Order: sequence, then structure tokens, then C-alpha cells
Amino acid sequence: YATYAVFYAVYHSPVFEPATASAPAADVMRGVNLGGWLVLEPWVTPSLFYQFEGRPANETAMDMHSFCRVLGAQEANRQLRIHWEKWVTEEHLAELASRGINALRVPVGDWMWTPYWPYHGCADGAVDQLKRVLRHSQKLGLRVLIDLHGARQLRVGPSRGRPARARKAAAFSLGDGGDDVDDLGLEARAAD
Repeated sequence: YATYAVFYAVYHSPVFEPATASAPAADVMRGVNLGGWLVLEPWVTPSLFYQFEGRPANETAMDMHSFCRVLGAQEANRQLRIHWEKWVTEEHLAELASRGINALRVPVGDWMWTPYWPYHGCADGAVDQLKRVLRHSQKLGLRVLIDLHGARQLRVGPSRGRPARARKAAAFSLGDGGDDVDDLGLEARAAD
């Protein structure tokens, strides 16, 4: 069962301000973070990391990179595909929408589009999962912020020991069925 942590934006923009007579509630962004779904983090998805307890350091995974490295592409991908299908479902998204959530933040890794070691084979299917959630979100009227949370040359958090040097995000607001998720340029590409 997925656990979603509500995130509160601290921006000075009308989209983040409370509803008023001049700014109706429909214009207020109420969102959740789908962290731990496409980019693994042990504090968000600890159940995927319990299997490494008691192992030597070189056989322990602490992030997506080491998860793929330690388990190998085939086993890591097998476990990830199960996780991706169960962590975020259409039912979860419908429940969120029914409770007034209108925005999702989806952290992604660059390896989903252009895999490099150790992601070759490990992250297969991740872009399709992202598209699945984008399609469901479109049907439910949810806005999606795709956050490039992990990338080569990008170091975030304690698992890498250095602060982030760059981060990019793309917001997708799909219309009433006229826009197609497959036309967003999210296709995976082979590494150069």
C-alpha cells in the first residue's frame, strides 16, 4: 500500500495561495509526492531494502543505483516491476482526487530514458509506468510535475554525500483528452 506524504509549497504564487473570493479553490494547488516509486529511497520504501539487512557493505543497497548493482538487472527489474504496479494504482489516484488532491510530483531518474550502468535492464519499463500514471492523471484531472530527481552528475541527499548541483522539472497539464501522453517525448532511448 502506497503512503503519500502531502507536500506544501512555500512559493509566493497565486497557484499556491489559499482560496479567496478572487482566487477560487480550483486554482489552488493541493499535491502529493509520489516519492519512492520510480526513484527508490530506503526511508520511503523500506520494504524493498529489508532484504539487504545483515549483508556486507558491498552487498547492501541504499539507493536506486546500489539496488540495481547489488541485485543485478534481471532480479532488480523483476522486483521493480512489481513495486511500480502496486505502489501507484489508478485506485490510489482516484482516491487522492476524491479528497481534493489536484497535483502530483513524480521524481524520475535520467536512467529511465538513457540507461547507463548499472541501470541497463534494471529500469526497463519505468517510462511505460510513468506514462500509465500520466494517462490516469489526465482522466482524473490531476496536474503532474515530473522532477528530475536523479541523474548522472547530479548528487542529492546523504547517500551521495554532496548537495544537488542541478535539478530540472517539467510540468504536464494535459487537456480534456485532446493531448496524448505518447506525444510528450517521454520515450526511452538507448545510451550513446
